[in-house]
Amino acid sequence: MTCHACTEDQLVEQPDIALFAELGWTTVSAMEEVFGAGGRLEDLPKAYSDELFRTKCNVLFEHVYEAYMGDGASVYSGGA
Repeated sequence: MTCHACTEDQLVEQPDIALFAELGWTTVSAMEEVFGAGGRLEDLPKAYSDELFRTKCNVLFEHVYEAYMGDGASVYSGGA
């Protein structure tokens, strides 16, 4: 992928959405979100159990460990 073809969607949003799906999280577009009562984000969990929090942290750690090799190389930059 050349730099002129890189977009925020390709470099940030799509990898994040994939990671969130791996973590079992649901994603929504909040671009036009109404904050407060009646907003779509109102249904977000207030907190996770300790066990679920540790599980999600472990999945995130494994993803970062496997996807980023140092010196700016990552599976997303073609450096793998």
